[in-house]
Amino acid sequence: MAKSMHIPFFYSFPINSCQGASVFFGMAAQQFFPDVDIKIVLGGDRKGEDFHYWLEIDKKVYDLTVDQFISWMDKQYNCPDKPIYAEKKHPLAKYFFYKKRFSPLEAYSIFCDRHANERDVVAVYDFLKAELKKLGWNNPRR
Repeated sequence: MAKSMHIPFFYSFPINSCQGASVFFGMAAQQFFPDVDIKIVLGGDRKGEDFHYWLEIDKKVYDLTVDQFISWMDKQYNCPDKPIYAEKKHPLAKYFFYKKRFSPLEAYSIFCDRHANERDVVAVYDFLKAELKKLGWNNPRR
């Protein structure tokens, strides 16, 4: 669906979309809720082979792409089959054991420097703002 809508970074959503989804969600959340504590979290497995991004907003977990792991995640981790919102603990915390936390701006900068070009980033951000506006979210707090 993302490919047909011409949304860069999300052609295979949720697979391989965790960084972009977390960065854009974090940036939007920061604009609308500037007084909350928002962190983009990079989790990694013990072997340093698998990595995953999600958000923590006021210490609650939001993961829009966790369901990408359902097809291969070991049953012992009990991977959710849909996104998670406002959980106290990440359900895959025992798998993505090592964590780094970034502010939305730090995560955005890393994403743009390493994985994206400005034109595509602006296109996604404009799309996101338009969709949020349709839902009545048209007045970010500053």
